Amino acid sequence: MSVGEGRSSIRDQQRLFTRSRLLESGAAVFSDVGYASATVDDIAARAGAGRATFYLHFSGKKDLLEVLYLGLGPEVEAFYGDLDATLESGSRAEMHAWVTRAVRWTLEHKAVISAATVAQVVEGELLQHPLSPVVQDMPLLRERWPTGDQDGLALRISLLMVNLRGALVLLSREWEEDPTHLVDVLTDVWLVALTPPTADERPTA
Repeated sequence: MSVGEGRSSIRDQQRLFTRSRLLESGAAVFSDVGYASATVDDIAARAGAGRATFYLHFSGKKDLLEVLYLGLGPEVEAFYGDLDATLESGSRAEMHAWVTRAVRWTLEHKAVISAATVAQVVEGELLQHPLSPVVQDMPLLRERWPTGDQDGLALRISLLMVNLRGALVLLSREWEEDPTHLVDVLTDVWLVALTPPTADERPTA
């Protein structure tokens, strides 16, 4: 490796380290003061950087938040892959276990999820959603769902995701301390909503 290549590699590593620090700082600031009150100066200062450095990596706090939000995608994809298999089993106990994991995971990432919810109001536009491909790709459930109502299934899943996120972001702190009752209710709601309709219940053309 030449001297020039070595210096370039070090600069790249430093750039990645700084970007990572800014992302961590952004998540912490969003958790402390919320998206609406967070500023670029707050985020940069917490990361030990200046405004100019921040703008080398992100166009603004919304851009940084979107990177954090989309970064949740791989874990969420795994969750919804598990949901597809869970629904196939037809077991309420397995569904309850899945909802419990989903609730715990959402609480763990509440700062970013809450910030994304607020940002969509403050910024007046939707953030790109990390779940978009997953909604369309639950093959076991889609196979059991009426062919003529596949769009309806996708809508149900989207609304249920909003329901889960909203319940944990907007409800009082008591649910964080003991989400047992919330999990019970969400389990029943999701099971009913994602049970394929019978022939009599299917929408007509």
